[in-house]
Amino acid sequence: MRELSSSLTFFNKYIFVALWCGSFGIGTLTMFLSTSVDDPSKYLFLAAWIGGTAFLYLICGRIKKVQLDGNKLIISNYMRTLELNLLEISSVSGSILLSPELIWFKVKTPTKFGQTIIFMPKEWTHKRKNSHYISMIR
Repeated sequence: MRELSSSLTFFNKYIFVALWCGSFGIGTLTMFLSTSVDDPSKYLFLAAWIGGTAFLYLICGRIKKVQLDGNKLIISNYMRTLELNLLEISSVSGSILLSPELIWFKVKTPTKFGQTIIFMPKEWTHKRKNSHYISMIR
């Protein structure tokens, strides 16, 4: 079995998101509870917190752990696991100018993780392009 996902998948999916949302949320709440801050910038912080949380969910909250085992992918969100035959993949693509780098693939029929599976590729000692992962999955 070959690991395709980054070792930082769990950290980015759960710990980083919780730390960012929690700390930014506490800062925003403090601005609202403080009597010394009466300017409208607190609403800007509230909007940034809501927007940032939504963005982090879309980027980090949906990533999965992916392993390649012969002709099937083992996909996990750390609570549930799914086995997917490679023939079920309809398309593979990757992110550009996004950190962390992401790879996503669409499946022909919806799964319990949806129709699009997203994962962070494994780190390399030298930079490789997403096309390497795309060709590896296909």
